[in-house]
Amino acid sequence: DWRIVLDRWPDGGEIRLPLSPVRAIKAARVYDAQGAPQSVATGALALDGSADPPVIRLVGAVPVIGRTRGAIEIDVVAGYGDTAAAVPALLRQAVLRLAARWFE
Repeated sequence: DWRIVLDRWPDGGEIRLPLSPVRAIKAARVYDAQGAPQSVATGALALDGSADPPVIRLVGAVPVIGRTRGAIEIDVVAGYGDTAAAVPALLRQAVLRLAARWFE
């Protein structure tokens, strides 16, 4: 689980994520001027996990933010899965080779 924190909504309506792969959006909230969290409707954000890097697009109405810093929080699920078998074999092999090289 990861939390993406933004100061404001992007002008273009796309939030490029700094991690990959992203599997799901768990929750999103904005903070009003009093610092109280307001939930963002599930249908207001769309995840494009096949993009490189993954992108969250604003597709519906989103609440207005009320503070200038850390006003938006989006919780996402990132990674290949809960087991080693979910990680692609080539990626597992690359990590093992790097670890062996660094050990030498």
